Amino acid sequence: MEKEILEEVLPFLRQGKDILVGPGDDCAVIELDSKKLFLISADQLVGGIHFDPAISSPAQIARKLIRRNISDIAAMGGLPSFAVMTICADTSSGCLGKAWFKAFFKAIAQEASKWKLSVAGGDLSGAKNGVLSFSMTICGYVEKDRYCLRKTAKDGDAIFVTGRFGNSYFSGHHFKFAPRLLEGRFLAGEYSRAMIDVSDGLLCDLSRMASASTLGASIVPDLIPLRKGAKIENAYSDGEDYELIFAVPESLVQKLLARWPFEKTLLTKIGHFSKKLESGRIVDGSGHDLLSLYRSGYEHFLPTARK
Repeated sequence: MEKEILEEVLPFLRQGKDILVGPGDDCAVIELDSKKLFLISADQLVGGIHFDPAISSPAQIARKLIRRNISDIAAMGGLPSFAVMTICADTSSGCLGKAWFKAFFKAIAQEASKWKLSVAGGDLSGAKNGVLSFSMTICGYVEKDRYCLRKTAKDGDAIFVTGRFGNSYFSGHHFKFAPRLLEGRFLAGEYSRAMIDVSDGLLCDLSRMASASTLGASIVPDLIPLRKGAKIENAYSDGEDYELIFAVPESLVQKLLARWPFEKTLLTKIGHFSKKLESGRIVDGSGHDLLSLYRSGYEHFLPTARK
């Protein structure tokens, strides 16, 4: 339903001539000058969807809010610069008092400083019925010769991923992950111009990238790195991994593998993009359509939707 809603409403949104990339990628891309592009993205955390309000600390929520937004900047090959945020909270139960908000904003300040991000303002609103929601709009920059999009994968490009997949929510990874900002910067321009971060599931986000590039994808399931406690269906569909999927021309694969400088970040080639496959389709080595065999990923607006 989420996809269908977006397909219906996005054509209503006017885009000015300075908008190089509008809705449909990890960030909007706006032309500023002859050398740099302005990146802007918005994301949110909603209690009961992205975290359990009963057991999640204010520091955990604060760190995740910033990191999941930075992950979008990373997928474009950029660097974060500043952000604004909003909070909508029902404080009637007494659980969210001055001490809670002080701890939250202290963690926001610490995490923002770590990523050299300025939190420049925002808004605070009350709510009813137990609502607890946090939203952040993040802005950054990327050089014109480095920015990455979902739609720029080419036929025959190798499909690479960083890190491991599956069981993010129950393993606690969704609170502990580090956005692949340095990795994205290393890749952008020299090794890849096509990238996406994985927030809604490996199959879902890979299909988005393939569809945007009018390509299909063939992957080898046995090559997909699994997080502890995960099965392949978790890797396909759970989401909240915040890893990168990116396309690399075959001519650069060996160079990338030889020069990858991030010892703590697993780098894995899992397949290829192909124009012989229907746009957005994902198959395994035997030609099985994985999107029809497995849940494709997390979807909002479903009755049981929860990250």
